[in-house]
Amino acid sequence: MRFRLALRGSLGRPLRRGVGAALVVSALAGLAACTTTTGPIIPTGEPNRYTLTSRSGGLTTSWVQLKSQALDRAREYCTSQNLKMTDPDVSSNHATGFTRPITYITFTCSPIPQPKDTQQDQNSQGK
Repeated sequence: MRFRLALRGSLGRPLRRGVGAALVVSALAGLAACTTTTGPIIPTGEPNRYTLTSRSGGLTTSWVQLKSQALDRAREYCTSQNLKMTDPDVSSNHATGFTRPITYITFTCSPIPQPKDTQQDQNSQGK
């Protein structure tokens, strides 16, 4: 004998779609927990020197991924000010096991070196 259990809603329709939708929503919620949270960029008190903290939202994000995302954010910040990121100092909380990784980055936004004017150099050499 085989027993079959049919889940039915209040109108007698099978609940397969509802169960499938619930699984999709729950999977998306699980992925959202794996996102990275990057804190605000804070001046350190030294000229053009800033710090930023990046935390993993889940246990699946590696320290390398966190570091890469934080460095990208620091670069974007400096670029938005027409500067370039230099002297990054990267550290972490050395998370192991079930501890979520945290990355700390302190960096400097420096002026972008301008290319030398070759025409001006040629004129000064010809004098």
